[in-house]
Amino acid sequence: MNHQISTRFLYDALHKFEQNRALLATSATALSALNWNVVVTLVLCVNLAVALNATALYYLFPFFQGTSYAPLWIRSIDEFAIIGSLLVLTALFVRQRNLDVFRTLLTHWGARMIATFIGLMVIATALLALSQTTMPLGYRIAKSFLLVSWLGLLILTQRGDGLTSLLRICGLVVIASAMVQLGFSMILSAAAPDYALWKNDPFDGYVPYTGFILNPNRFGLLLNLASAIFLALLCAGKGVRANSILICVCVLFNFAVARTGSLSQVIVSFGLLLYFVLILCARRSTVAPAGVFVLLVSALLFMQMPGPFGAQDACRNTLMADLRGRAMSDSDAARVGNDAACLQPTSDSITTRISDMKKVARMLSEANPLSFMFGNLLAREHVHAHGDFWLILLQIGVLGFVVFFVPLLVAGVSLIRTFFALSERPGPAAYALAVHLTLACFAATFLVDNVIFDAPTGLLLIVSLGFGFAVTKIRSTHFAD
Repeated sequence: MNHQISTRFLYDALHKFEQNRALLATSATALSALNWNVVVTLVLCVNLAVALNATALYYLFPFFQGTSYAPLWIRSIDEFAIIGSLLVLTALFVRQRNLDVFRTLLTHWGARMIATFIGLMVIATALLALSQTTMPLGYRIAKSFLLVSWLGLLILTQRGDGLTSLLRICGLVVIASAMVQLGFSMILSAAAPDYALWKNDPFDGYVPYTGFILNPNRFGLLLNLASAIFLALLCAGKGVRANSILICVCVLFNFAVARTGSLSQVIVSFGLLLYFVLILCARRSTVAPAGVFVLLVSALLFMQMPGPFGAQDACRNTLMADLRGRAMSDSDAARVGNDAACLQPTSDSITTRISDMKKVARMLSEANPLSFMFGNLLAREHVHAHGDFWLILLQIGVLGFVVFFVPLLVAGVSLIRTFFALSERPGPAAYALAVHLTLACFAATFLVDNVIFDAPTGLLLIVSLGFGFAVTKIRSTHFAD
């Protein structure tokens, strides 16, 4: 009897082994048949879509003062997507023995730039965590850069038509995410404001647009990135009707940026539009008047931004009123009598930023040469540096700041040179300008806000840098229209 049971058990085990081996063989065959470019496109699009939209699930759970109390597995969906994608790509690489990927990365100057950038983020993680004893911050930095760094390197493996298709599809993911989240925010604000997550803190009096990202500053950045793509498409030579649609969409997105209540992103949006107009004038483009029109209309919208933060009085609920109050002296305000309250600042946002930046300047001026070069100034005195450039300058010093800034500068300069070099090919030129303007959005944001260590900013920045270094290697004879 025992002999029969053992025989049966052995037979079942062998049968299951054969089934599993057949399954593994089928999986291996499928991996071998997969096209590398298709898998890279799928991986990037899935991770972008998850990083930008998975936080929509936070609306199902308690939320207070900018913090979601969703379960850990919900808050880690983007990490699961990144790790799963890495495992799939590793299995594909091992099966196909695609050594060309390694050769491409070893010889690509952009790969060395990105690797240097990531190395600096590791140093920033350690120093910032040690100086402020905030290990959660170190975890956020690692999550924002170390987990996603390989995605930027992955883009550098693409060439020609594969790179063009990848750029188009990733751009569509960003645009679609921004438009869906904008529509959601407009409906939520108009029809169901009680379900908004930022209705009480720090906004009293209106519901800001936050999309699925749930942070007004981050959502404003996403809108500006999508707007940068639409602005670049104005240079693609698509015709009057297409350009009219693009102008309307850009104006809509800038209206949405104002409705986020994010003063920093309003500044970034205005700077982006002004910079775009200057590029068009330098190129003597025929769409320069369209750029000027978008700039002027958007400036009017920005001035009507709901007053930062929480002015209940109708005469004090716009950015224009806030700026007008700051421009007046006390004696001027006294002369207007009963309307003096309407001319007083409604927010301490601008005042606080100016005060903190004065502290940053003082700390830098008083630093000894060693601290000035290598940083760690926040270990002695904590100050809220409103801008990632200033935070890195204080924490890692001038040398670290240069290493951090150089990749952005090199990619940006190379992209704008590519844009002007492709003057006879509006399609490829528009691609180069789109990536250039997205990097300009990040650079401007780093001057006025702290976003670099938050998801999904790290992923978006790494992907933009990857496209920047990939596109700059392409010239007119190699870039597909």
